[in-house]
Amino acid sequence: MKWPLHLQFASRLVPLLPNLGYGINVYPHLNFDTINDLAKNNLVTGLPKFKYHKEHLCLSCEQGKSKKVSHPPKPVPNSKQRLHLLHMDLWVPMRIESINRKQYVLVIVDDYSHYTWVHFLISKDKALEEIKIFLKKITVLLQAPVIIVKTKNNTVFKNQVIQEYFNSVGISDQYSFVRTPQQNRVTKRRNRTLVEAARTMLIFSYAPLFLWAEAIATACYTQNRSIIHCRFDKIPYELINGRKQDISFLTPSKFSNAAEYHFVMLLHSPYAQVTENDIKRGI
Repeated sequence: MKWPLHLQFASRLVPLLPNLGYGINVYPHLNFDTINDLAKNNLVTGLPKFKYHKEHLCLSCEQGKSKKVSHPPKPVPNSKQRLHLLHMDLWVPMRIESINRKQYVLVIVDDYSHYTWVHFLISKDKALEEIKIFLKKITVLLQAPVIIVKTKNNTVFKNQVIQEYFNSVGISDQYSFVRTPQQNRVTKRRNRTLVEAARTMLIFSYAPLFLWAEAIATACYTQNRSIIHCRFDKIPYELINGRKQDISFLTPSKFSNAAEYHFVMLLHSPYAQVTENDIKRGI
């Protein structure tokens, strides 16, 4: 049987490898780009200087270097109406406290509309009370019941207190498998989107870092009114409230520059937790 070309080349390198005590008798399956770089840059001797091409696919490489195929999107959505399924996640504590001494962020995402709510907490033991208040308010505001809540499998969400509350109001709880963040991918993607947008706003507007909470809240507010849901071709605000949102008040034309616009947005967002006097005292 004829050896693949990359194995023929690798067999020349094996005698050059140092003796590590247990014997090296396995030929490394080098890729053709590496072989071409070695030949082109004259990094080794005894290798003919011509361009190597794939002659055929090595079955061992195909099996040994294979990777998982990404999961295709579900043809049928998990939820059929708003508030049918809520995803919740609690961020790790921030290194810098906000101006109101908040360090934790509770993110709640509606699976049907992708509408997102953010709540800032001083400590993670306040999460249970914040969840209870949110569920009571949102069911009254939208006149729709919360049916399923999906969270991470940790003691913050999986404990007797929250389970007794879910049982009392008829909410089913679902938990992701331990150390499997892929099962909680909805909130993970939303967390990354919010953090990147907030970081960009702080850098562009030269705002102090303790305004990270206001930046995240502003990013959440604008993304709820701008990101298009691919399945419905509508923004999350319209899906959750049943009407379109007027965003004419977000125009930056009245500001002298974009940095001033971003900074004022941080102060006057409906989620803002800081005033201009607080900024002056903080700086």
